Amino acid sequence: MAAASAHKKRFRSWQNLAPIQTRSLSSHLNKIVIPMVEAEGYKRVDVCLQEKDCPVSGREIRLERTSGDLIDSVTFAFDKYRDPRLQIYFSRREKKSPHEWIRSARLVSRRILFHHFWGKPWWLPRKFWSDRASARTVGRLARRTNQIFRFLDEADEGPNIRPQI
Repeated sequence: MAAASAHKKRFRSWQNLAPIQTRSLSSHLNKIVIPMVEAEGYKRVDVCLQEKDCPVSGREIRLERTSGDLIDSVTFAFDKYRDPRLQIYFSRREKKSPHEWIRSARLVSRRILFHHFWGKPWWLPRKFWSDRASARTVGRLARRTNQIFRFLDEADEGPNIRPQI
């Protein structure tokens, strides 16, 4: 529990340095999508794959679920330049080091894309990105979240899943 609290503090520090548009997007994500992922048994973590030398970045939210010899993870990675956009990665790996990959993917708007930034398009000036646009983006993510769980649990590739391995 203390580890997750440490990351929440680091994430809040990152949030406080971000523009209001990015804070809005991350707040909506924390209120709507993160509880959906936690309801599936995932918990926020401070380190990746239970490895103390692999801390979660302050601009990411990483949730993990351990089941037997497997670790499932879902990562929400915000833009490194603090624009209001993010990418979503998820994977199933072996619990034992070196954590062999079972499967991994990204959540994209269309399967033909290799990766996708959810949120503000690159060409739109940040000042034109509104709280309403953030809420709409998070709503779209919430409607697609079940595809993540089906992919990790059953290897079901939904229309918004871009497999990596």
